Amino acid sequence: EIGITWGNTQFTYSGSEQKPAATPTGLVNNDAITLTVSGEQTNAGSGYTAKVDAIEGTKAGNYALPQSVTTPFSIEKKEVTITGTTVAAKKDKDRKTTRLSLYNL
Repeated sequence: EIGITWGNTQFTYSGSEQKPAATPTGLVNNDAITLTVSGEQTNAGSGYTAKVDAIEGTKAGNYALPQSVTTPFSIEKKEVTITGTTVAAKKDKDRKTTRLSLYNL
């Protein structure tokens, strides 16, 4: 049975699918195997789960996956910086709120 070391489990939204990488541990003679991971996500959120589905490589048949093959991960919202804009603020006296309008984006 191999061990699994999970890579980064906290990402920032990028618009692309993201998931943690999994690295096998406890290999004999530096056998070259890789782990196939599923569960990629694109949108910001938490409570996502990545799962190791398979062991691949010429020596893969010599190894078994451990019982625990999942890890939670999250994708944080990306902060947006706005520069070079004109901001116009108008106070709504009935609702006591301020409305901002952004121009030249």
